[in-house]
Amino acid sequence: MAFLDGELDEELCQQVRAHIENCPACRRDFQKFASLSSLTHQVKFSEPRDRVWDYYYRGVCHKMAGRSGLQYWALGSLTMVMVGNLMLFAFSHNLLGLTLGVVAIMAGLSMLWMSYFCNCKR
Repeated sequence: MAFLDGELDEELCQQVRAHIENCPACRRDFQKFASLSSLTHQVKFSEPRDRVWDYYYRGVCHKMAGRSGLQYWALGSLTMVMVGNLMLFAFSHNLLGLTLGVVAIMAGLSMLWMSYFCNCKR
């Protein structure tokens, strides 16, 4: 697939082309993949209607509110953001610490957004 997508360097492309020309089984497989790739590039996805997104968010909010109060979600998300910030500053010399800090902040912010969104849609 990397060959079809043009992701290989020129030298490797030449080697793959030469192999495909000399190997009937690989040529058949390549033609099938090329056909499949062409078909997938022609597929057009339609955007979901606003109603679909409303049902989706209503379902997410229902699950969040049903299992525990939204206040706990907000508290948990703020805790995640604070832990992420602490990790960023405490482990700024360590790539793993930086990565985990950023992930914690992003997860906390997304949870905070969902708890706010669910409170506003009630």
